[in-house]
Amino acid sequence: MKRFIHIYFILSVVFIKGQSIDTSNSLKAFVKTTNSEIKNGKFSKTEKIPKLSEIRNNENLSNILEDQSINYIKNYGPGNLSSISSRGGNAQQTSVIYKDFILNNPLNGIVDFSSIPAVFFNSIDIIYGLPSSNWGNGGVAGAVLLDDVSIKDYNQYLEYGNTFGSFNQKTNYLKFGFKNKKTINSFKVYHQNSLNDYNFNNPNNELTKQKNAAIKNLSYMGETKLIINENNNLSLIYFGQNLDREIPPSLFEGHTNAKQIDDNHRLFFNYSHFGKKNKLSVKSAYYNEKNTYLDSGRSINSHNPIESYINQLEFKTIYDQNHNFTFNLTNSYSTSNGLNYEEKVKINRTALTGSYIFQNKGWNQLLNVRFIINERKITPLTFSYALNRTVNDKSIFLNFGKVFRLPSINDLYWNPGGNIELLPEQGYSSDLGLKWDIKTNNYQINFSTSIYSRWIDNWIQWQPNGNYWSAQNIKEVWSRGIETNTNLIIEYKQITALFNLKTAYNMSTNRELFNENPSLLGKQLTYCPHYKAVFKASFAYKKLHLTYLHNYTGYRFTSSDNNYFLPAFHLGRLFLSSDFKVKNQTVKVFYKLNNLYNIDYQLIINRPMPLINQEIGLNIKINK
Repeated sequence: MKRFIHIYFILSVVFIKGQSIDTSNSLKAFVKTTNSEIKNGKFSKTEKIPKLSEIRNNENLSNILEDQSINYIKNYGPGNLSSISSRGGNAQQTSVIYKDFILNNPLNGIVDFSSIPAVFFNSIDIIYGLPSSNWGNGGVAGAVLLDDVSIKDYNQYLEYGNTFGSFNQKTNYLKFGFKNKKTINSFKVYHQNSLNDYNFNNPNNELTKQKNAAIKNLSYMGETKLIINENNNLSLIYFGQNLDREIPPSLFEGHTNAKQIDDNHRLFFNYSHFGKKNKLSVKSAYYNEKNTYLDSGRSINSHNPIESYINQLEFKTIYDQNHNFTFNLTNSYSTSNGLNYEEKVKINRTALTGSYIFQNKGWNQLLNVRFIINERKITPLTFSYALNRTVNDKSIFLNFGKVFRLPSINDLYWNPGGNIELLPEQGYSSDLGLKWDIKTNNYQINFSTSIYSRWIDNWIQWQPNGNYWSAQNIKEVWSRGIETNTNLIIEYKQITALFNLKTAYNMSTNRELFNENPSLLGKQLTYCPHYKAVFKASFAYKKLHLTYLHNYTGYRFTSSDNNYFLPAFHLGRLFLSSDFKVKNQTVKVFYKLNNLYNIDYQLIINRPMPLINQEIGLNIKINK
């Protein structure tokens, strides 16, 4: 790991010693890009989780998404593997994007949300449906876009936080940044150490303490940005992680000493040139990720390294203020010599994407086309079309098109079980949505709803095949549903109250099966709840803040024939915080009560979650 930190700091020094430029000179203004228009929800269903409150800086992205979005988070326990199911899709069908680069691991195609600290990011944008494919292969169900903290409003800042909680949890972080005449710099460090020996009720309703569940997470992020002149800038980002996690036994397992060790390093480089009506960006990323799974009881020693090189060339331009064009050429090359492959494996994929936004008399239209060259073979052309119309305080959008996802490395080459004959997942998706806003002097109401339908053929799933499991194209899946989002803000004298309710109803069923039992036709997919609802109530009076989060998750089938399921559950969380200022320092103290109603629940079968628990913390921020 030291090697990567040294590379980052050497390049940072080179930037800092570069040309002397006053950073108060802003770059040339440029029109909104295609990606920013999609993030703003003009053409699709989006959820924006705004600036993450400092009282949640000790948490990971899995906690944030579970509490504040309508997605289902499949979690094996606090700090352990946590993946996402969006609109009935599997984890590989949702892309996680940072700085326009996909973070999904090329080996298994997923992101472990429990490993990513929330403190590194100040907002999350969740894109549903077709427009998510604008960021590359895989996002047939949606995309999660991460936006990090900027120090553009301050010359210097320093922030420190410390949290103590149940299960011997200790979490702290440090963030600082500074500007000079040459550069803008920011650095973040996050450390978590938890014995994680939480209480739960076993099948005999006896209070039991979880074993072999300790977590250690040390993460770093540093960014250096050089403003060469008003037309050009360079940035370099390093994102590193060291995770050491014990894997607890399931409910009916005996003793285990299994553990997982992750050593991840990611470098991002971006050069941008701004013209009067265009922008040219050259971007590169390098990932070196290593995952080791050890279980002496089962004689397992699995080492899974992966190296990835991603290069992008992107050009954006506008014509006559109403025509916005984006062209992106991306090459992704990944290779691994893991122990579970017969030989060194690789994937080499090049994608060419073109997007066009046309605006005229209140009508906004988006056309997106893409084709991928995969191992010298051209995949079928995919496309999407979106339409938006805004009149006064009401807005309607429509989108439809073709979706496509290539298999991951493990799907193709894992030994045993990989299948080089796998076909890509492909299908069609559509959305129709309405947004409505009302605003007066004392309150504001925002309401949105959307209905969607997605049909995926050649769905890839691992199935039993003799003595082992293998990847197979086994079915067609039809996902459809309706979602709502209602937001109410009331201001009265010194009191501000915010109420938010998000709901989702989803049907994701098998429409055709290959070499499978026909009785499974029409059955709901496993771990796809029909119902999900999230309610938030927040009150602020002067420097005192009280927030209540309520999460309802409906029953989830755990067998393909829908004969077995996990029961529905309600979760409550309570947050109380207060802050005060001492000169230029802001001090925040907070208290959190989790699983307020002491509910027994599971997100994955036989993987119990903690009963009622609490946290207390302190954050200090200095801005200049």
